[in-house]
Amino acid sequence: MFRLSKQADYAIQLLYRLSLLEKNKALSLRTFSDESSISFLFLQRIARELKKAHIIESKQGVQGGYFLIKKYTDISLMDVISAIDKPVFAPCVIDEKTCKFIHTCTIKAGIERVQKKMIALLKATPIAGLTA
Repeated sequence: MFRLSKQADYAIQLLYRLSLLEKNKALSLRTFSDESSISFLFLQRIARELKKAHIIESKQGVQGGYFLIKKYTDISLMDVISAIDKPVFAPCVIDEKTCKFIHTCTIKAGIERVQKKMIALLKATPIAGLTA
């Protein structure tokens, strides 16, 4: 069973809300926090990661806030998960030093195959399809 983290879920909610903004408008995290009842500090951490991933950007000032820099329909579930939840999947597939059983592991090859399929599926799944 695939489980979406709370952070990724909230990130998708934030991205959806940003997709509703008029052109050249920004949304303050405080406003979104009040609208959604999601902790402002939690949203700040999420926004920071989405900004580092070049999905959103911010502007300062009275009319400041966050806005999308990537087209909403082009943002995949993999984009969000990669930005918010690191690492994706089994750490041993990414870095063999994380597992003391790596040289005798009987499932590593199978896990790698599943991981490749999951990554392909997540890349092919736009978040716009989740919020429609």
